[in-house]
Amino acid sequence: MRNPRTAPTWRRPLAALASAALALAVWNAVPAAAATSITNGDFEAGTLTGWTATGTTSVTTSGPHGGSYAAMLGSTSPTNGTSSISQSFTAPSGSPAVSFWYDVTCPDTVTYDWATATLKDTTAGTTSTVLPKTCTNGAGWKLITSALTAGHAYTLTLSNQDDNWSGDATYTTTCRSPARPRTTSPSRTTRPRPP
Repeated sequence: MRNPRTAPTWRRPLAALASAALALAVWNAVPAAAATSITNGDFEAGTLTGWTATGTTSVTTSGPHGGSYAAMLGSTSPTNGTSSISQSFTAPSGSPAVSFWYDVTCPDTVTYDWATATLKDTTAGTTSTVLPKTCTNGAGWKLITSALTAGHAYTLTLSNQDDNWSGDATYTTTCRSPARPRTTSPSRTTRPRPP
């Protein structure tokens, strides 16, 4: 952690700019081109195939929640700016939902570094923040599940922001997005798939 009084003044506008960029992200999906399933949602291809990646992104075998691989946004070394992966898909019929596990390593504060995730419904023209800006260290894997509207086109974007401050690299690992958005029965609750 750093003393906010000693932080360079350019950090606050940069954080605000990055925040605005995330909220207005250029993840404009053309609904007709959206896939009906999430390609390589569990990252078990060992690559980011199917995902659009920006910034510092990779696939890692270090500590995935389940399986052999996880996507890594950011790096164990400080990086400057936003790293993200996104993918467009169409929700299947029934009562669909999309889920993913994430683990944030953020030894700083949410003012400077964070992870976030958005789900853009391109059919309705709305965007929801399924993971608000989060900066935790050592909290472990957490599950996010968000309901979808059947037949709507979506873009899921997972992002990580690091301010390149020496000694506090921020990165996020994520895995086990189901390969197909999960469908639940309205009369019962579906439990998360074990790792």
